[in-house]
Amino acid sequence: CFTGGYSTADAMFHGLRSSIAADEEQEKTMMSVGSRGVRICSLLEFMCLLHNRERALNDIPGLSEAYQRFGDINPSQLSAFDWFDPRTTQTYEVAYRAIVPLAAVKCCPLAHILNGSQRRFPSYMVSHAWSNIFVHTVAAIVAHVQGKACFFDVIPFLQSFDRTQELMASMDPASLMTMVWVC
Repeated sequence: CFTGGYSTADAMFHGLRSSIAADEEQEKTMMSVGSRGVRICSLLEFMCLLHNRERALNDIPGLSEAYQRFGDINPSQLSAFDWFDPRTTQTYEVAYRAIVPLAAVKCCPLAHILNGSQRRFPSYMVSHAWSNIFVHTVAAIVAHVQGKACFFDVIPFLQSFDRTQELMASMDPASLMTMVWVC
């Protein structure tokens, strides 16, 4: 019996090979997307960058070098993020005004930039609403890794560069190193 010029055995083999190729492509995509974990400390350093680019690049050990080491990103050319207001800026604004432009420089996800292009697999996946206040989204993530039932106590620590640094200094190393994937 022939099917489209192939014997039944040939058709089965080609179908199996196509299925394996599709599975390999699926696995490759899953690995690419699934390896976009970001450490809590990197997320909080990004918050500092939004608050005050100059201080973040000068005061956070290794941050400026991390951007330079990654490649085409010149830290002095990063936007000052003057539009960022921790009380009102929504997640979609941070995505389109900060994350997309940073990621566009290297044509890769921001997670790869924050991780120095290393794959990081998350412990937690975070789903959020684009209309959330960005600081609330970050506060909820931080509260979760700290084992807090509510994120409202974390919000004041994300209102300024200094308070975010204070939060980072008060967190235990395991919480700071926790990997999350923010989708």
